Amino acid sequence: MKNMKYHILIFILLNSFLITSCSNNEEDDDLNITNRPPNNFLLLQVENNSVNVSLTPVFSWESTGDPDGDSVNYTLLMNQGQVNPSTVISSSIQTNNFTLLTSLDSNTTYSWQVIAFDGNGGSSSSDVFNFTTQENIYSYKLYYMQYPYETNINDLTRSASITRNNEGSIIERNGGVYDANLDPAVGFTYIFSENIYDEITYIGDKIILEKKSNDPQLIIPTFKRTLFLNQNQQIIQKIIETSESPVIDTLNYEYDLSGKLSSIKTNLKESFFYFNNNDNLDSIISNKYNDQMQLIEKTLEKFADYDNAVNPIKNLSIFEELFTRSLSVNNYSFYLFEKTTITQNSQSFFSTYREWNLIYDNNGNVLFNEF
Repeated sequence: MKNMKYHILIFILLNSFLITSCSNNEEDDDLNITNRPPNNFLLLQVENNSVNVSLTPVFSWESTGDPDGDSVNYTLLMNQGQVNPSTVISSSIQTNNFTLLTSLDSNTTYSWQVIAFDGNGGSSSSDVFNFTTQENIYSYKLYYMQYPYETNINDLTRSASITRNNEGSIIERNGGVYDANLDPAVGFTYIFSENIYDEITYIGDKIILEKKSNDPQLIIPTFKRTLFLNQNQQIIQKIIETSESPVIDTLNYEYDLSGKLSSIKTNLKESFFYFNNNDNLDSIISNKYNDQMQLIEKTLEKFADYDNAVNPIKNLSIFEELFTRSLSVNNYSFYLFEKTTITQNSQSFFSTYREWNLIYDNNGNVLFNEF
């Protein structure tokens, strides 16, 4: 009986040892499990060694998975020159694309790379791609831009020129149209003058544009626009003034989550912007109201027949007549304008359109400075 007790005790101790050993082995196995990084992936756009790239390019890459089932996010790196990029442009990106909203330098080579992270210390890096940005535009024909319909058609073949400082910022735009207060029977009221210029000043997050004349014989009211920018250098508010009156209007700009313009609103007018799948402006629908907030005018603007060329106007949104062209990745060659005027007793309809035969160089770049 005594020996049986000893045998039972030994059996219990042995089982305890085996259980403890197994438990420790399982813990060791758990500790030895290695987190695996996300799968390899490829960069898509901007392609390697691309040239004439937009100053605000759209980057894209393959979506990748993780062998452990971890969620994956991305970090975009970029630097000037053909180097291994180290500057973080954006992190914790949940999609496989990113639109750069702050303009790059013109005619400059950049390197870019994307790193995928799994949230558990694992990461996978893409290859490094290089690209070179487009040249800045320094002049353009009025013909291609959205000037008032009442502009002398002969003036539309004239050119406006842009002056930049050493950093590439626009400091002056030379040549413009003004309201000459002509007899309506003439057929137009706006005419072009090389003596009209816009002076551009930068103060913090503001850009101030003032239209002036350098001809003593050509006296025009000062037309001042103050633009307020967000951290992405997008216009979020525009205040318009002249030397003859206080504030004329205040425009407030709103953007969607992808950074595209969605609306511009004033006290008595609202405009809504719609884009196609290629990030090109498709249409603008506007409503205008009287002081009693009754609808008095509806307009539809349509933009079509886009090419595949880089848009050189994309970074010139500060100028009114270039604004709609600046919103798209590519260049439209058809524009439709429809207006419905609403009164208490009736409605009237007006429609017109414009078509352009765009000119390109041997590399497929659109030339807005040739006619």
